[in-house]
Amino acid sequence: MDLNIDTNKLIELRTQKAWSQQHLAEAANISLRTVQRIEKSGVASKESVLALASAFSMTVAELVEQPKKKRYLHMAVGTTIVMMMTVASLVLYATSTEVDSITLAVKVLKNNEPFADVRFSGSVGAESEYKLKNQLKITVVPLNTPDGSILLEAKIYELQANQQYKLISAPSVLAEYRQPASVKVSGQSGIVYGFEITPEE
Repeated sequence: MDLNIDTNKLIELRTQKAWSQQHLAEAANISLRTVQRIEKSGVASKESVLALASAFSMTVAELVEQPKKKRYLHMAVGTTIVMMMTVASLVLYATSTEVDSITLAVKVLKNNEPFADVRFSGSVGAESEYKLKNQLKITVVPLNTPDGSILLEAKIYELQANQQYKLISAPSVLAEYRQPASVKVSGQSGIVYGFEITPEE
């Protein structure tokens, strides 16, 4: 399944780093032809988007072009007509912008030992933050993809000795509903955390 990329942003990121298309292809471990095609068409496979995001140390959501909402201008004559149209517009707007909610079942292992087993609720396209046993903090942005899978943009933080959370990983995980997706990250003290994330409807 292909995703739409913000080509202006991609080219701007590349030129800010003074990278040629060839250099970007090597940094992302994709072909030069793929980089040229993406910059021209703005369309890329999930794998190519993940590779490009990794090359720029950013999330997929920052590269993927988000759909723009249409705006309508209502004009009317007379106060009564204007008020009626305003109420109708508000009702239509509230209906069309209803946010999809999602529940994520998350199992966490700490050095291969069970650490946490929780369920998070959030909204598709919105960042949610969760703290686990005063040791980890996770932020997740779930995004629907056109093929029906879920792209999870996560940031994982570990609590440091100074009681501040420090980012240890920012993985992008592609998951299917009711199918677990796994990722492992290493903490500052050498602890390995394993995450199994299952989107539930």
